[in-house]
Amino acid sequence: MKSDLSTLSPTNNLSKYADDIDLLVSQYCDIDLATEFDNIQRWVTDNKMIINRSKTKEIVFRRPCSY
Repeated sequence: MKSDLSTLSPTNNLSKYADDIDLLVSQYCDIDLATEFDNIQRWVTDNKMIINRSKTKEIVFRRPCSY
């Protein structure tokens, strides 16, 4: 069965495993994290599901600065 959940921007990445989703959004993307999350939230609502916000995490990855 194929899921119809996808990112709004082709440069962002959505990984799915069972009931977990990982969303990767680049700093220099045309669609930001908040907009992508709103898209997921709409999909969840349309499919009569809920997001467990207590298990939802945001992690920011950065390259080390070179001085």
